[in-house]
Amino acid sequence: INDNGKINKADYERRTYFLAQQRGYEIDSPEYLQIRQRIMADWEQLSFYVDEDADGQITLTEFLAYSEYVLSDDKMWYENSEETASFVIEVCDVDGDGSITRDEYGVFFKSYNMTEDQIQFAFEKLDADGDGQVTRKEIVMGLDQFGKSENPDDAGNYIFGPLE
Repeated sequence: INDNGKINKADYERRTYFLAQQRGYEIDSPEYLQIRQRIMADWEQLSFYVDEDADGQITLTEFLAYSEYVLSDDKMWYENSEETASFVIEVCDVDGDGSITRDEYGVFFKSYNMTEDQIQFAFEKLDADGDGQVTRKEIVMGLDQFGKSENPDDAGNYIFGPLE
């Protein structure tokens, strides 16, 4: 989030704070604490598996090495994709209906510094059936494409915005 080329706990804290602001949650409110708990649990899991030197920073090299490892095993990749989809649904789905609207998607991905145009483009790509909702199945499909597709036009390659 701070463009230092590394992922760390502070990036996840900032994401939590940003989401709370966007949703109007007061710091220390039950809603804030719930979303913070889920986002920080994601950080803890990521850092446990990816931060090879345990310095509290995940470098691009560490991230790519872990991604290559996970992609080398179809079962592990599928389980990772399911967990990521669960995380995205849980954090984005404000109304609790099990899918994500464009607005819900937008609030979350603004915390990744995506622009409104990038958010709209990515959402339209992920919404495979064009019903205005992104489901867990569509996220898993998108993540599979993101990790495995060689086709730059596949929807999953836009899950985190346009690749630059």
